[in-house]
Parts: sequence; C-alpha cells; structure tokens
Amino acid sequence: MNSLVSAIDQEEPSMGFNRNVMERINLELAHASFKSLIDRRIIFGIAGFFLFTITALLGVLFYQIDWSQETGFKMPQLILLSLDSSKYLNSTIVNIFFFIDVIIGMYLLDGFLRKRLRAKQ
Repeated sequence: MNSLVSAIDQEEPSMGFNRNVMERINLELAHASFKSLIDRRIIFGIAGFFLFTITALLGVLFYQIDWSQETGFKMPQLILLSLDSSKYLNSTIVNIFFFIDVIIGMYLLDGFLRKRLRAKQ
C-alpha cells in the first residue's frame, strides 16, 4: 500500500490559483468589527437585571434575619506578647533603609532619563 501511494503523483494547483484566491478575498466585504455588532443597551440591560436580582436577594436575606437574637458564641481572647521594637529598629537600621531607598530611586530616575533621551534622538 505504501509503494502504491508513493507512486501516485501529487496534484498541484494552477499557476494563478493563489492570485485568484487573493483577488476573491479582496472583493468580499470586510466584516464589521465585533464591537459594532453588540448593542450597548443590551449589555447594560443584562447587567442591570443581574444587579437588581442580587440586590433584591440580599435585601430579602437581611430582612428575614432576626437581629435581636443573642448568640452563645464568645470570641476567645488573644493575648499578644509585647514586642520591644527598639532591639530591631534603631537609628542605624533606619539610616541604612533610607540610603538603600535613595540608591534605588537614583537608579530608577537614571533609567527614566535615559529613556527620555533615547526618545528625543
């Protein structure tokens, strides 16, 4: 079967086939953009319907809740350990932080100015 299939000559399109196809494509009317096919009023109508439905359902839900009922649940008390920040946050650390911020700011300003210079050229 393989030898029979390989012995068959492949059919080739005529020389002007590509030209004819491209001419027919150019003659067809260009389709309108997808945005122009959708009416904005329909989209706003659907969005309004869903917003109204959600608002109505939440209104009914909150109306039917008995707000005067007391619950027996009490939140557990959470006791946080006091943290002495003076051990970790002293003037040297703050100065190092600001120095690094200034260096990063200079780097970003340099990149911005180089882009402006390239754009002018």
